[in-house]
Amino acid sequence: LVERAFAARGVTLAGNDLDHMTETMMGIYARHLTGETVLMPGAAQLLSALAKAGVRIAVVTNKPEGFS
Repeated sequence: LVERAFAARGVTLAGNDLDHMTETMMGIYARHLTGETVLMPGAAQLLSALAKAGVRIAVVTNKPEGFS
């Protein structure tokens, strides 16, 4: 993702530069992790109803594993 973002601006990152910018981006991402995170409409009510009915549930996210 970081590599593609820089490439879109005509900048090629590799090696230590790419590692450094990826670490920087992940730090920024971690600080703002839930700022724009919202449940889909009706999701909370659905999960609650399923849990009350004894249905095993899971949540799917596109966030990196360490952040989810």
